[in-house]
Amino acid sequence: MELEIRPYQTSDAPALTGIFYRAVEALAGECYSRQEVRAWAPLPIAYAEWQSRLEHEQPWVAVLSHRPVGFISLQPVGLIGLAYVDPAFQRRGVGRSLYAKLEREARARGIKRLHVEASHAAKPLFERMGYAVVERNMKRIGHTVLVNWLMQKPILPA
Repeated sequence: MELEIRPYQTSDAPALTGIFYRAVEALAGECYSRQEVRAWAPLPIAYAEWQSRLEHEQPWVAVLSHRPVGFISLQPVGLIGLAYVDPAFQRRGVGRSLYAKLEREARARGIKRLHVEASHAAKPLFERMGYAVVERNMKRIGHTVLVNWLMQKPILPA
């Protein structure tokens, strides 16, 4: 089975929303408390809001056997807005493949530096990709504070 990285399609919205929720749920107990997970991924799922967000972000989608298994987005300022892989497909190169596509696109757009607000779970992946921690963030969502890491990486010419 070969992994395909392709642009987002409107019909991907339900599958990508599911990937987001499964990925965040998988962090419960490992990196974040149940309360933090619910703040990050509130229920009930707001599918219309997710469709709007995905339409705005226009992520690249990793597809395996016609099934979306991950996605990543790049905002014009060099910020990685979304980066999620279905837990059933993690540690199989999906995240690396998505990231490689993103970095090639950033280089083609003339972006000189990439930034990401990485979760505890994503921080090691971005460190392996050459990112350095700039600062620890404390993001308030309702009554809950989530910790993540602002990380950056310079993009060198090819």
